[in-house]
Amino acid sequence: MSQLLHSASGFEPIPNVQPRLACLERAARTFSVAQNHKRPLCHASGLISAAGWTWSETLVSSRTPGVYCFNTTAGLTGALTLDGRGDSEAAWIFQLGSALTTATGSSVVMAGSGKASNVFWQVGSSATLGTGTKFRGNLLALASVTLVSGTELRGRALALNAAVTLDHNDVALP
Repeated sequence: MSQLLHSASGFEPIPNVQPRLACLERAARTFSVAQNHKRPLCHASGLISAAGWTWSETLVSSRTPGVYCFNTTAGLTGALTLDGRGDSEAAWIFQLGSALTTATGSSVVMAGSGKASNVFWQVGSSATLGTGTKFRGNLLALASVTLVSGTELRGRALALNAAVTLDHNDVALP
């Protein structure tokens, strides 16, 4: 597991930093466990595959709750609607072997009582959210996460081995 930053120079002391560091350390351990268990989830029987998509196709249309697996990269263009069909506990897990990239102005839209807090994007390398993207869910990237200028994220962005890069973004918990 990578080391967390416990200090930075040139800044005023941060009050109550120890509870925050403990929370970050728990998140890093949880992320590491999730990354190590990615493959078994994709190969379990009875799960939804990337139905109708080839690995080079983009994620566009409406998806019901389930686990969606991609061997390599996936791109999001346009709007992807995640429809909970009236179930507020519905969950979506997108597992990508390599990268996730969104085109300018793309969006993930929640419908039918679906919640952004129940959406997980597990990325095998890096995720890049393009300019003006409106993204929903929790991004868990093995390498890095980049939110290009004007991106809106309702969720979390975690990178295990590199940086989470933000540039004039609107980020909030769902």
